[in-house]
Amino acid sequence: MPADIENVMALGALRGIAGFPLEHPFDVLKLRAHSSPLISTYSVAKNLFQEHNIKGLYLGGYTHFAKLVVKESFRWPVVALSMKFWKRLLPEYENNHIIPKLASSVTIALFKSSVLLPVERLMVARVNEEGYRAFFKNRFSKEGISSLYKGWSIYFA
Repeated sequence: MPADIENVMALGALRGIAGFPLEHPFDVLKLRAHSSPLISTYSVAKNLFQEHNIKGLYLGGYTHFAKLVVKESFRWPVVALSMKFWKRLLPEYENNHIIPKLASSVTIALFKSSVLLPVERLMVARVNEEGYRAFFKNRFSKEGISSLYKGWSIYFA
């Protein structure tokens, strides 16, 4: 792997690590608000603090942390390499960048959906207090691997 790609991956991982403490609490509140009968985000936050204190903002944190590091490590190298790949594979479109960009976008969507979606499903299970064990016991054992890919089609909408 070229050194510049390794540097981009390392910087991406650092971006994921640095962004986690700020991004994750908002994701927890967003996920809770989407699945809660409570009316306002304030009500959801208040309820979360009453149940878990400040720790509630970091429910599912391990999974989200891993997702951010992986996602940010691979995002830009995949973007750069997929554009080079498609330009090399489709030399007739060298002057027309639309087709290679479109092919690159689909490649990135497939990568994100196949690698990151299962991790996001686990994070949602943890944030909604289902827990990892319960997720695998209740959902994964009944639905199989498809339980990790619910919502997959939204990446292509």
